[in-house]
Amino acid sequence: MTTFAETCSRKGQIVKTIAAYAVMIELSLLPGLQAASTEKKENQA
Repeated sequence: MTTFAETCSRKGQIVKTIAAYAVMIELSLLPGLQAASTEKKENQA
């Protein structure tokens, strides 16, 4: 049986991993999103 502390630290590791992936995905998507938003602004002008 795992202790409460072990469970918490394991959950913390999972959360950190998910957060890291989210940041990487955001960084990889940001250039595309910025380009799309500038294109939309140019089309509206």
